[in-house]
Amino acid sequence: MPELVESYKEVMSYWPSGVTLVTSEFEGQHYGMTVSSFTSVSLHPAMISVCIDKRTQMCSLLQKSNYLGISILDRNQKELAKTFANHELSMLKRFEKASFSTSQTKSPVLENALGWLDCSIHSYHDTGDHIIYVGLVEKAKSLSEGDPVIYYRRGWHHLA
Repeated sequence: MPELVESYKEVMSYWPSGVTLVTSEFEGQHYGMTVSSFTSVSLHPAMISVCIDKRTQMCSLLQKSNYLGISILDRNQKELAKTFANHELSMLKRFEKASFSTSQTKSPVLENALGWLDCSIHSYHDTGDHIIYVGLVEKAKSLSEGDPVIYYRRGWHHLA
């Protein structure tokens, strides 16, 4: 089975994806992590999905908070993506690295992201070692023009 896992990871590394910060608030504390497994699900109603590893603190928190924010990162925010991907850093240290505002659901959103979505959690689905969270978009805002951070072949890139 380890051989299949490595082959699977290698094949999937050819699939480029944008990079987001998924954030939430629970009992007055902000939580967040870098996520590239994010997609649009529906237009009517507007819905998205994110996949979160069950081992992360964020996974259980989302089931308690019932809200999440999605901030789409700009090519100049690669270091911020790496910071929020570092599971050894405390949540407080992660959020010190950039400016966030609070959306209507209290989820923090990155002030200088390409755009953000504020969502209530519509449902979640247990799938292998991840949970798929489906978010109902409550508010959306495009903040700037620019190029997104792209995760491809296990590295951070941007559009040429």
